Amino acid sequence: MSRLLTFRELAAAFLAMLLLGLAPAYGQTITNTARASWTEGGVSRAADSNTVTIPVVRAPFSLSTFHPLPGAGSPLPVTPSICGGNPLPFPGVSGPGAQPLPVQQTNELRVGETLILKFEAALANRDPGAIDQVVAVITTPRGEREVLTVFETGVNTGVFTGAIGTRRIPPPIVEGDCILSTETGDRITVSIGAHENAPPISTTLVSVLADPFGYVFDSEDGTLVSGARVSLIDVATGALATVFGDDGVTRWPSVVITGQPVTDAAGTMHPMSPGEYRFPLAAFGSYRLVVEPPAPYSAPSQVPEERLAGLARPDGTPFVIFDASYGASFALTTPEPVQVDIPVDRPGIAVSLTKTASKTRAQPGDAVFYTITVRNADPSRIKRGVTLTDTPSEWLRLRTDSIRIDGQPAGNAVSIAPDGRSLSFTLATIAPGASVRLTYAMSVRADAPAGQALNRVQAVDARGQRSVAEASVRIERDNIAARMTVIGRVTAGPCSLTDNRIGVPGVRVMLEDGSFAITDRDGRYHFEGVVPGTHVVQVQRQTLPEGGHFIDCDRSTRTAGSAISRFVTGQGGSLAVADFSADIPGFGAETPTAVQGPAQPAIAPAKPEADGGIEGENRLQTNQEAAGADVDWLALGDGPAEFLFPEVDHNPRAPSIRVAVRHEINQTVELLVAGKPVDKVAFEGTRAAKRKTHAVSLWRGVALGEATTQLTAIVRNADGSVHTELTRAVAFVSSPWRAEFLPESSRLVADGTSRPVAAIRLTDRRGRPIRSGMSGTVTVSEPYQSAALLEQLQLRQLSGQGSATSNWSVEGDDGVALIELAPTMVSGPLQLNFAFSDRDISREQLIETWVVPGDLDWTLVGLAEGSIGAKTVADNMERTGRFDSDLGDKARVAFYAKGRVLGRFLMTLAYDSAKQRDDQRLLGAIDPNAYYTVFADGSDRRFDAASQEKLYLRIESSTFYAVYGDFVTGFDQTVLARYQRTATGVKAEGRFGQLHAQAFATETANRYRRDELQGSGLTGPYRLSDRNILANSERIVIEVRDRFRSEVIVSRRELTRFIDYDLDLLAGTVTFREPVLSRDFDLNPQFIVIDYEVEDGLGEKNWNAGVRADYTFADGAVRVGASAITDRGESARTELGALDLRARIGATTEIRAELGVSRTDGSQASGWLVEAEHRTGSLDLLAYARSVDADYGTGQQNGAELGRRKIGIDGRYAASEQLSFVASAWLDQSLIDASERQAVQLGASWRTGNTDARVAIAHLADRRADGTSGDSTVLEAGATQRLFGNRLELGASTSIALDQAEAADLPARHRLRARYAATDWLRLVANYEIADGAELSARTFNGGFELSPWQGSRVLATLGQQDIDEFGKRSYAAYGLSQSFQVSPTLTLDATVDGNRALSGASPLDLINRDHPAASGGHLGENGQLFEDFTAVTLGAAWRKDQWAATIRGELRDGEMANRRGVTFGVIRQLGNGVVVGSGATWTRATADNGAQTEIFDAAVSMAFRPDESAFAFLGKLEFRSDSVTGAIAGETGGAGRTALSVTGDAKAQRLLASLSTNWSPRGKVDGELVRRTEIGVFLGARYNFDEFEGFDLGNTTVLGGLDARIGVGDRFEIGGTATVRANLDEGTTSFAMGPQIGFSPVKDALVTIGYNVTGFRDPDFSAARHTDKGLFAAVRMKFDADSFSFLGLGRRR
Repeated sequence: MSRLLTFRELAAAFLAMLLLGLAPAYGQTITNTARASWTEGGVSRAADSNTVTIPVVRAPFSLSTFHPLPGAGSPLPVTPSICGGNPLPFPGVSGPGAQPLPVQQTNELRVGETLILKFEAALANRDPGAIDQVVAVITTPRGEREVLTVFETGVNTGVFTGAIGTRRIPPPIVEGDCILSTETGDRITVSIGAHENAPPISTTLVSVLADPFGYVFDSEDGTLVSGARVSLIDVATGALATVFGDDGVTRWPSVVITGQPVTDAAGTMHPMSPGEYRFPLAAFGSYRLVVEPPAPYSAPSQVPEERLAGLARPDGTPFVIFDASYGASFALTTPEPVQVDIPVDRPGIAVSLTKTASKTRAQPGDAVFYTITVRNADPSRIKRGVTLTDTPSEWLRLRTDSIRIDGQPAGNAVSIAPDGRSLSFTLATIAPGASVRLTYAMSVRADAPAGQALNRVQAVDARGQRSVAEASVRIERDNIAARMTVIGRVTAGPCSLTDNRIGVPGVRVMLEDGSFAITDRDGRYHFEGVVPGTHVVQVQRQTLPEGGHFIDCDRSTRTAGSAISRFVTGQGGSLAVADFSADIPGFGAETPTAVQGPAQPAIAPAKPEADGGIEGENRLQTNQEAAGADVDWLALGDGPAEFLFPEVDHNPRAPSIRVAVRHEINQTVELLVAGKPVDKVAFEGTRAAKRKTHAVSLWRGVALGEATTQLTAIVRNADGSVHTELTRAVAFVSSPWRAEFLPESSRLVADGTSRPVAAIRLTDRRGRPIRSGMSGTVTVSEPYQSAALLEQLQLRQLSGQGSATSNWSVEGDDGVALIELAPTMVSGPLQLNFAFSDRDISREQLIETWVVPGDLDWTLVGLAEGSIGAKTVADNMERTGRFDSDLGDKARVAFYAKGRVLGRFLMTLAYDSAKQRDDQRLLGAIDPNAYYTVFADGSDRRFDAASQEKLYLRIESSTFYAVYGDFVTGFDQTVLARYQRTATGVKAEGRFGQLHAQAFATETANRYRRDELQGSGLTGPYRLSDRNILANSERIVIEVRDRFRSEVIVSRRELTRFIDYDLDLLAGTVTFREPVLSRDFDLNPQFIVIDYEVEDGLGEKNWNAGVRADYTFADGAVRVGASAITDRGESARTELGALDLRARIGATTEIRAELGVSRTDGSQASGWLVEAEHRTGSLDLLAYARSVDADYGTGQQNGAELGRRKIGIDGRYAASEQLSFVASAWLDQSLIDASERQAVQLGASWRTGNTDARVAIAHLADRRADGTSGDSTVLEAGATQRLFGNRLELGASTSIALDQAEAADLPARHRLRARYAATDWLRLVANYEIADGAELSARTFNGGFELSPWQGSRVLATLGQQDIDEFGKRSYAAYGLSQSFQVSPTLTLDATVDGNRALSGASPLDLINRDHPAASGGHLGENGQLFEDFTAVTLGAAWRKDQWAATIRGELRDGEMANRRGVTFGVIRQLGNGVVVGSGATWTRATADNGAQTEIFDAAVSMAFRPDESAFAFLGKLEFRSDSVTGAIAGETGGAGRTALSVTGDAKAQRLLASLSTNWSPRGKVDGELVRRTEIGVFLGARYNFDEFEGFDLGNTTVLGGLDARIGVGDRFEIGGTATVRANLDEGTTSFAMGPQIGFSPVKDALVTIGYNVTGFRDPDFSAARHTDKGLFAAVRMKFDADSFSFLGLGRRR
């Protein structure tokens, strides 16, 4: 039978199992019931025992941790543990078995200490007779795991102890390496079990503490710094402290190196993590730490504790920073470790901060996108805690929804001030070398004043290092909404004449700032661009016809009892009317002749004086009379056989003449021309005297050659014998070569009314006068203008021919041309520069003379005003935000005065105490597109006292002037001392006998720029190097340079502002009225040279000054001069001194020499030149030598001449009128590199009546910059044939290489050219050239129209009477284009083609001078390229008939760098009396080869309504502009040009503006006479802006309304009011000003106004910006004129 286990046996087995497994036994109860079963007698039986319950009691056990505490702890037997099969040694224990060790129980451990554990469990004492063991598993959260075998301290103790060393991370964790790798803040888990994988019996946690003392770290980003020498100093002794290791016994070094292992006195190496230092144990006392960090760090740190708060140790816990971290002492008073983390400073690398704006110029309502780029310039360290504080201008409003950080909404990273005036960004970290980009949009407030809007951003990093960046946007209020317009009319007749009043032309109307207008043929005038506020309009009595006087037909508070002046007040957008009436005896009975002329000022040409006057006072002969027509030759009487006509020195006006020969009655005459019998058809017959005493034989239409024609008359007797042979040489003089000023025949007087006239005699190279009808160009120095040019523009309106160049035209047979200038009030030096050419030779001649001041009556226009209360003078001028006034906000004095002082001096004085510099245009010139463009009159606003400062003063006499105001420096008499800048300051110039002197000084922040751009075949736009162009400062010249020699200027043509070109100030580009080809029709490169000033409104002002003097002696044969200039540009100051000499030797030879030295920033540079010129009738010689250092001067030299030395000689000898020889030789050396060219050219040409032939040989020897050489020798030949009466000219030339043709500029060439004379002054030209050389193969071609100068009235006469009232100069500048070929009286066409192809070998290395294009195939692009393949085509047309004028041009350029296309359109229409509408549009698009693209569309429609008899007038304008750019970098796109946007990336900006200014000034009658006392003006404006940038769309709609109303109550009282509302509908902002007022005139010329004013601003987003002001005000205004000071003798003299 089986036996069941008893209960005792079962319980013992279970307990044994528990003990052997070391499984934890938790408190529980064990119950057991026994059951017995058996078989008895075959019967199975069973029985249960009673149930026994045994409570199980848990055996006690515990787990504790300790750390060594030498000399102070309780002893604990510790047996070395086994790890990895090997015993683990530790300090204080050596050998096997348990040994006592002083320890202290702890649950916190310092890194590097030994972790000691103790486990007590009776159950683990499994064998009472042996030392038992258990397994300890130690882990950390970082993944560390070590397994130890821990032994019982003795037999049958049940106590187990073990130990393991610790170390800091790094080095990295290696599981099972028998050392516990941990870090500060770790929690160590210790588990005890029977074996490694058994469930733990007990578990405990140990926290890891830092050792004394801590880390050395970078104070900027927390990077741990190794290599720092850390010393522990005992404060009591000042010596190094005594330090022990963790065991308290082993000495520890008192000086350690962070991050390097420490070796204690026992030779044990203790590893240290990066930046770590330790001094484990030291006696109680005071200590300090001395740190010597590695380079470039410094200690103690200068960074305050609070700025280190964001930095953390590698474990994420904050650094422990207190005074000891900065070298202060600290105390050790307890055994607890002291943690001291030590910051050290690395030399600061602040963040790189840039801020850019999407536009450089903006107007109220515009949106501007700002981009802030914050870059961590440190390539190795993170930037932490960077805070940006951005402070926008108060005149910009933030669009909060536009803020982005790296393209994402900013969210909580930005905070905005309640008034929107500042915003802060917080950037947590910026990775090394990384950038963060912040963008936001701001809109320009509607009430923003003109000036620089500065946005400033400051970045502060965690160390307190600061970076600052600024972006400045120029706010411009130079638009319709910010300026008022004054219109008016001067009419003749008594006040009783209320209808059909006749306009008075030629009346000068002035404002108190010295600007003036001249009434047109209908008496109309206007002033545009007038600053809001109070003004005085005054008419000049001396400009009325003789016997006339002004009368007051308004009788209102605005005239205030004066017939010649009136107050005008207004706000931005206002249209004010100031009419004047005059009583002129006899005027109106018959319409004056002047009224029948064009709509222009009726200024009569200068008339000869009674005592000599202009030469030619006697009536000029007609062409028929000059040709000998209708002359009774027989009436001359009998005499010897002779030529009666042509006379000796006859100057024929046409290429054919009449011939008259007197002889005896029975004789005959045989006429020979150049040795050949004259055509029989030319013989008119022989006429005999009635008395048969003599006879005259006549011929007509006898053709002349181009030079001198020899006439021979053989007089034969009746028997055929020769009686006599007569000869007469007749020169057909068509090539001017010299100009002579005729002072006795000139009238150069500046009186503001008559035209100054310069009489010039022009002769050919043999001294013969130029024939009548010949014309040419002349450059007239500023500020003078050609009167004929203005007439031309007036008649042609939109279709000008050629450039706006002044011209001369000979009338009469003495070669005298009268050059008439437009009336002026400015006296001073006048320079007339003539350009002459004769076949292959050209020259320039400068004539210098002086315009003297006229005898003028005193003129005084003045205003004084003051205010008190709630509306100030500044408020009236709409400058409440920024007002610069000498008298404060509540007073103003402004006046203009002109008149003689001390008898001989003419003084011009202007002053305005409240003139704002930002409101002034340099030199006063007004862009015709700035305001309403059309005004339905023929006047324009001119300036006699232009100054950006408050004061203008000019003193002048017949030989001297001095000015304080705007001026052009005018140092252009020499090459090396050239200094042409436009500035505001002091200038003086005078001629004192033989001495000429001039000087200037100016304090300016502007910077000078000079750009040289080769034409591209289009009108533009051409990109300038700087966007911030100061308006009206530019001077633009089209310069043609010889294709081989850059120093040879073939022609130079100075252009006229607004007439020849248009500057886009938004985009920084220039566009011309006619295409600028890359080369002229002789294939010489054509350059656009632009000198201009760059605005720097926030920059530091510097003084620039210059002085020049020259003395002429030996009757003008010798001139010696000296110049000195000091100039501060963008960098260092430049001092320049130069000497010059001009000496004439006889009448044929001239020597010119210059020497200049400049010094910049201690570096000296020099330049010199010598030229000798000898010209006679048959011989021309020019020898020259020049050298200019690369860094010479002030930046005003041609770039191709800097750093080069050039020596050369040119000569031509005319063996006869048909045969000439030409020779040239030159040397071109670089002063910078090894490049050099030696060249020689010899040639001969033959010219007959219809054929020219030329043969030459040329040689170039080049040495390139890299030392290689290339020579070319070519034989050249060419011929030109003239056909169809010289109308068609065909030419061909070829050059054959005699060697390898290795010089890039002299390959073999083959050229075809054709010219067709469509008219006497217009030729169609086409060129095609093939170049093939070893270094370069190219194709060059161009074509277009070549103009001779227009000939004043001769051309105008073909156009008929003009019928458009608009001032032609203004309308042409706004809408016009230059057109050339007049197909019909109404249609004019223009076309050009320009192309270049460099087929092979185009390399910059082959060029001797990279600032000058290769002679064939070279083209200097805007982006620095030296070669570009392109084809440019333009086609234009103009239509002019009756009251219509329209023009259009299309352009296309297929280029290697970019493709461009564009269309320009303009039209003007006279709709009726005083009603004109005009429109213009320009569209351009360019796509670069890199995919970047730009597109600009600019269009406007303007209308003026001001009929003579209408009380209602208005001016209206609708404008649209769109700029878009793709792929830009800082606004630049490479070949695609530039727009108004200066962004990086893609952007678009569009704006639509509508403006309407109205005025209702009804006439009334009082006592049957005209009065005008009521005036109501309304301005309505709207502006819509749409901007897109980086995916953010911003739309803005701004509306503006203004009301000026006054109702006169009698002569002295008025009631009225003003109101202005500006609102941004999208932003919800509104600014307003309004209130009623009354006015009365207590005395003559005075006006007192009392009113109530309410102003305010509303902004729904920024509550702090809201405000409202209101209250009473009073203002007093007084105007004064010359009569006001008659007691001083300033009144009217006649």
